[in-house]
Amino acid sequence: MQLYETIYIVKQDLDTASLKAVEEKYENLLKLKKATIEYTENWGLRNLAYKIQNFKKGYYFMLIFNSDIEALNELERNFGIDENIIRSLTTKI
Repeated sequence: MQLYETIYIVKQDLDTASLKAVEEKYENLLKLKKATIEYTENWGLRNLAYKIQNFKKGYYFMLIFNSDIEALNELERNFGIDENIIRSLTTKI
């Protein structure tokens, strides 16, 4: 298992219940794939450096987790499918 850090940006027009649901969805996905979540943080609504899909702001979330490559691939695949996710970046620590 390897330690990863993922930062993802969610659309600015979601309410707090939807934001919490998105956050729990990805945490539960990792737990389902037998990954251990070390740390999570909600950075809140921030301005983007440039427009992404005509959005000027987005909610930033950070996940630090231990997992194998299959769980990481599934997480990245779900980020690509979800229309609420504007951008994501995963780095190996």
